[in-house]
Amino acid sequence: MKNKLRYLNISVFLQTQIFMLPVLFLFYQQYGLSTGDFFLLQGVFSLSALFLEIPMGYLADIFAKRTILIFSYMLYVLRLILWLFFAKYGYWIFFIGEVLYAAQKASFTGVADSYIYEYLKFNNIPQKMNKRYGKMNFFMSCGTAFSSLIGASIYACTSQYTLSKYNYNYGFIVLIVLELILNLIAIVFLFQLPKIPQPLPPKTTLKNIYMDLFKTIVWVIKNQNIKYHILYSGLLAAATLVFVWSFQPIMKLLLLPVSLYGVVYFINHIFRALGSLYSDKISQIITLPKMAISVFVGFILCFILTFSILHATSIPVPITLLYFIFISLVIGGQLIFYLRHVCRLHMFIPSKIRATASSISTMIGRLYAGFFFILMKILLDGVSIQKSLTVCFIIFIIASYPLRKVSQKSLQINESKNLC
Repeated sequence: MKNKLRYLNISVFLQTQIFMLPVLFLFYQQYGLSTGDFFLLQGVFSLSALFLEIPMGYLADIFAKRTILIFSYMLYVLRLILWLFFAKYGYWIFFIGEVLYAAQKASFTGVADSYIYEYLKFNNIPQKMNKRYGKMNFFMSCGTAFSSLIGASIYACTSQYTLSKYNYNYGFIVLIVLELILNLIAIVFLFQLPKIPQPLPPKTTLKNIYMDLFKTIVWVIKNQNIKYHILYSGLLAAATLVFVWSFQPIMKLLLLPVSLYGVVYFINHIFRALGSLYSDKISQIITLPKMAISVFVGFILCFILTFSILHATSIPVPITLLYFIFISLVIGGQLIFYLRHVCRLHMFIPSKIRATASSISTMIGRLYAGFFFILMKILLDGVSIQKSLTVCFIIFIIASYPLRKVSQKSLQINESKNLC
């Protein structure tokens, strides 16, 4: 069998060349946004994705999943065009950009993994889900790691050159144009993916559509096999986002040079890439409940180290990099848990609601993340980032109650076959 999933992997690698990521905070600041606004807009992103997650998943259960993936990439292209030509208009342009990014993520997560599973199932090899899904995430993390490493350097060099020659900073424009070109090429690769045969959607009314969505949500909430895993995975995903989006404000407080911003993001995504690549092998060594506990302990240490490093007066750069390396290691562990959780999830989901149910799982993470980011915005308007993170830490401990159920629950008969 010729593996057509390689086209998806290539497209993901190109689409995740997010050169703006390590300097996004600086980009927002250039157009008048504060640190609080930075976290608020991430909250807007999470809440927008929250409300769009299930509808996008539902559409993917009705229409061809390849079509939804192409639509997803086009939304990101629209965001880049908006930034390229209208960023000077400030806050509301960034607000719309985050909503578009949320729509792009909502129409990708839940759809991509469903497409992979159905492709493998159609070819009678669903047992390769963990390996193939992990490989796609490997390419995703590698794409972001590579662009993060060179993105900050490209910005620094271009900014310095254009300011001296043209008296204007064209660094951000160059990065946006690079992303735009690579995203357009990524869309071309998506067109190479095969359409997976699926039954035509039955004729229905808008009322019945809402009823179907409601029934799916209720089914997921009541399902004892998956609901605790979904809640806990969502909390870990939100904690990851809080740390990742705190990187740039923390680096600025620690007076790190801009060139190191890219190095930090590169380290983070390399660990994510390695976690994706070896998640299948790691699943044969450590059980999912033990993985859940390990990641929880890791995040506790991340919070403690963050409080320590922010209260220190002077820290050598190598020690600072070790701090970011440890956080990236824990985030890599969180990704492994997430990948295994998603694989496990598909074992319990009926095919007719596969993308919708998977989107509900992702939606929970968006809900947690949106709450944390809005909270950070409120707190940062009155207190320091240290105290803001302390409040998040307390809430993280309280909200981790599903861990008890996840750690006690049997992995079920399908997991004993090493499918996840």
